Amino acid sequence: MVETFGLMFNLYYMFDYECNIEAYLHDLSNFCFEHDCRMETLFKNEMENVFAVTGSLNALAAIFSDEAPVH
Repeated sequence: MVETFGLMFNLYYMFDYECNIEAYLHDLSNFCFEHDCRMETLFKNEMENVFAVTGSLNALAAIFSDEAPVH
């Protein structure tokens, strides 16, 4: 029983003093208060970024894969 309380205190101490989790949660809550943080919106934004990177990589691959014309 004493070991359980010791472990719980160690977890509390780690999160409170070493992890700064409150600062991260505060920043996240402030961001979501001013922006739309629904899963649908987050997924849509992420997919837009993935498609933008994929399109850029495809354009770069097309430039390097084109052969010079033979005369």
